[in-house]
Parts: sequence; structure tokens; C-alpha cells
Amino acid sequence: IIIFILSISVDDDNKIYVVFYGYHSGSTTYRQIGYNHYTDSWQGISWLTSGSTHNRFPNAIFARWPIDDLVKVNIPVTGFAFIWAENDDIKIYLSDDLTWEEEEVHIPVSGIGVGDPMIL
Repeated sequence: IIIFILSISVDDDNKIYVVFYGYHSGSTTYRQIGYNHYTDSWQGISWLTSGSTHNRFPNAIFARWPIDDLVKVNIPVTGFAFIWAENDDIKIYLSDDLTWEEEEVHIPVSGIGVGDPMIL
């Protein structure tokens, strides 16, 4: 396994999520997105993408700002979410257990093509 850039988030249950991209035995030519998480111990690596295209530059959706009515709207209550680049397209991943304190979450995104997508 060869791993590149990491992005880290923590939910309100204090679970740590690490998202990254790299090569693995099932994809030695194209970069793929994987993650691991920590509850009481580190779990095994899960690969979320596969195929014949590069997937890279994951950025976890986790920030203490903005605050709306004293709610940190970009910190998940449970689970995790992130954006990444699949060639020139921006993709979003939402874990099956993802919940937010607010019903509506706004995630402004910028930059694709030349570099990685960024959460503003």
C-alpha cells in the first residue's frame, strides 16, 4: 500500500476518521480513496473507490466554523463526509451513519482541474 495525502475529522462521539488516497494491491495503476477510523482501536482500511480513473485529494468536511445559533454546523454528530476529485469532477462521500445537528448543511467548494478541491 502506498498512501498519499490524509484528511482527518472527528464526530461528536469522538470517533476519528482518516481519509486518504493511494495505491493498493487491487489498484496499482490508478489512485483510489480509502479510509480508516478509530473508536476503541483502529479498524481495518476500507477502500471506497475502484476502477480505471484517478481518485485523489480527499478533504474531510469538518470545521468549527461557521457557527449558526451556537451550533458548529460542519461537525458531524455521527459519521463522516468528504469531497474528492475523480479526474476533473468533484465527488462527495457521506457515510451510512452520517448525521448532522442541523437539517441543512452548506458546503462551499472551490478548485478543480489544477489542484485539489477545497472546502471554503
